[in-house]
Amino acid sequence: MLNKNQYEKYFYFGILFGVLMLLLNLYYFAHPLWKRIDMSWVMLDNLCLRFARSPMFVHSFKTKIMAMILMGLGILTRSSKAREADIRSVAAVGVVSLLAYFYPFSSPGLYALFTTMGAVGLLWVISMISRRDTKAIINDDNETFRQCTVKIENDNSVNLPMVFQYQQRIHRGWINVVNPFRATFVLGSPGSGKSYSIYEPFIDQMLYKGYAMCVYDYKYPTLSVNVYNKLLQHQDRFAVRPEFCVLNFDDPLHSLRANPTHPSYIVDQSDCAEIAELIMLNVNKVAREKSDFFTESSKILLDAIFWFLRTHENGRYCTFPHAIELLNQDYRKLIGVLVSDPDIKAKISSFADAFEAGANDQLQGMLSSTKNPLSKFVSRNLYWILTGDDFNLDINDPLHPKVLCIGNNPTREIVYGTSIALYTSRMFKRINQQGRMKSAVLLDELPTMFLKDLDKIINTCRSNGVAFVMGAQDYSQMVRDYGQKDADVLINTPGNVFVGQVSGKTARDFCAAFGKEDRVRESESIGRSTDSVSISMQKDEILPARKIETLSTGTFFGRVADTHSQKIERKIFCGEIVRDNEAVAKEKKKWVDIPVMTDFGEEYIRNSVLADPAGFVMDQIRYEIQVSGVICHPDDMDKEVQRRYDALTDKEYTKAVNDIIDFKLHLMMDSVLEANYRRIQKEAADLINKAWDSCDLADKTDGNDTTDSELSQEPIDDPVFTDPWHDLD
Repeated sequence: MLNKNQYEKYFYFGILFGVLMLLLNLYYFAHPLWKRIDMSWVMLDNLCLRFARSPMFVHSFKTKIMAMILMGLGILTRSSKAREADIRSVAAVGVVSLLAYFYPFSSPGLYALFTTMGAVGLLWVISMISRRDTKAIINDDNETFRQCTVKIENDNSVNLPMVFQYQQRIHRGWINVVNPFRATFVLGSPGSGKSYSIYEPFIDQMLYKGYAMCVYDYKYPTLSVNVYNKLLQHQDRFAVRPEFCVLNFDDPLHSLRANPTHPSYIVDQSDCAEIAELIMLNVNKVAREKSDFFTESSKILLDAIFWFLRTHENGRYCTFPHAIELLNQDYRKLIGVLVSDPDIKAKISSFADAFEAGANDQLQGMLSSTKNPLSKFVSRNLYWILTGDDFNLDINDPLHPKVLCIGNNPTREIVYGTSIALYTSRMFKRINQQGRMKSAVLLDELPTMFLKDLDKIINTCRSNGVAFVMGAQDYSQMVRDYGQKDADVLINTPGNVFVGQVSGKTARDFCAAFGKEDRVRESESIGRSTDSVSISMQKDEILPARKIETLSTGTFFGRVADTHSQKIERKIFCGEIVRDNEAVAKEKKKWVDIPVMTDFGEEYIRNSVLADPAGFVMDQIRYEIQVSGVICHPDDMDKEVQRRYDALTDKEYTKAVNDIIDFKLHLMMDSVLEANYRRIQKEAADLINKAWDSCDLADKTDGNDTTDSELSQEPIDDPVFTDPWHDLD
């Protein structure tokens, strides 16, 4: 403990000596004033005559400077509890006081007046400077720590530049993710900067270093456009140029097709069980915490249907849409066909018992628990994308690498999220193998889909060169969608953690998770007669919860993992990730949109329209007039159409032609999707009827055998239109 009483008398002596020196200055250099008003003193006059020989009194500046130094030092060493003044006020008073204090007035009266006023003003300014905000120093300075300032890079690393504050100074540092294969978790509320500050740099650097990649884009096409343009920049960095693939359920025109339940992805019955469980857990969140009889029955039935599709006709119809359509067939035929297969009958013993006992009501109830949740998946777009084979899910195949973007739509989160979970879970099986190239899986907004045993997948994929980057808005969101146990495991498993602005329990939990460290604490006690300063070491949180709750956009704290060969001494970080905003904005202006991925006859349609563009534009004008409700004589109609056509500018004419092409292209696409939808329905009906006719049952229950039975079986090949304009007018 350092007690100011021990040396306080020296402070007062300095102040007193400075005041005496200033008074002597005023008496000496304004002596005519004191003599004129009869305030001179013979003893002081004799003393001043002696001072006149001293160099200090050759000019008034010297004694003024010395007096102010002595008084200022004495005041600076004193503390004050008074409120701090505004910095602008202090600066203004300081400038005016300096001028008044040092200006050499020729008039003794003005000299004495302005010197006194200037001295008082300067002493006030010094006292304001001496008022330290102890609380602010503790909160702002003591809550920062030394961080890594060296860039540590390797062939797999992601390095993010940042700035951080330490000891009241701004430092430049690096967040070195030298081991991305230990997974990365990003947490931050909306607007905290996850995409701009973390996801985009990760995508850029990983593509530059030759990663195959799968990106789950919750707000498609925000990240997908970034991925596509960065791939165009860095595609020469790959030994084999990767294929860019997109799965977009909202727009089949800008999407490829892939079958996540392709027969090659189903090796045995356990794969069917995993697929069925994943689907039912995504459509029924309650079942993730607690399962019941009907939920288990749904999993078993869907498992049996997928195995039936896998084993019949070499898995030709093994798709998710075909499984949905089988559920819509006559339930007696469906159960009868399934129980006739010995391998499947053992799985669905409860269905088999009910079927053999003729308990139709029970069977219908068990089937409804499966059909009802899956009915929301009946969609032309989903059926089209889920039944094609434009590419496989082996994204890290060294001979055929891929960069895959999977888009979601927040308004259809459950339906699309289940399909995306199906794709990603099957993809994990394919990429988690030895001898593959390094790859990255970026899952933005992870809680919007449910992936069972994801922590085990992360742990096993690490040794096979798969880097996971997962994100969520808040810990409570993870608990809601994954449950308490799984949420804790998923957040604690990754070796690299980024946390932006979060609040409430999440902030408190991460504050406790990062622990405490010894810090120097300075406390000051100010009394009427005694002031004291105490310095001590205390255990304080590395980053308090209240500071986590107020992090700015782009500012993150967390930890990174190192490797055996590259050790990182300071793994914990807290700072603002730095990006050149102007350069990034300029670069994004040059980006191109994702191209059309599937050809629905665009070239044919474009050539047809451009063969007679004027005719198509006039037909469109005529249609608009008719729709508007204007009644015209045929001759007047032709004149009005011609008048509006002649009034079109070149820009309007070009736009009208492009709109017609786009409209007819979407008409063509809709007709193809409708044909594919009807084909799947027919194939499911034919498949169950054919299996029903061939199965050997002692007592076949009556069923409707005529469902599309009169139609001949057609191949699964996509519909081909010999006349694309058929039924489009």
